[in-house]
Amino acid sequence: MKAEIRLPDNFTEYRSDGIFSNLTNEIDYLVVKAIKYKPLSAALTAWDYFGVVWWDDDIGYWCVEIWQFNKYKTTHISESFEDLIQEIQEKYGYK
Repeated sequence: MKAEIRLPDNFTEYRSDGIFSNLTNEIDYLVVKAIKYKPLSAALTAWDYFGVVWWDDDIGYWCVEIWQFNKYKTTHISESFEDLIQEIQEKYGYK
């Protein structure tokens, strides 16, 4: 679901090849595990958008900021990482 929430300023980027790519449709569960419950974010790469993913301990949800053409579009949240991916893929992924 959409939410009015942004990546906290004190979070740092977890260095990896990304948490998910819609080019391969693969979730990197090692990255999921590495950033959950920590002040870390991870990149989500896609053909038509870019995402910044993090776990928000205060609300107990996965969050992703969606960016297109270097502009912030929206943030989506979900209790389940897989559901979050499905939601943003339906909205921003391949048509």
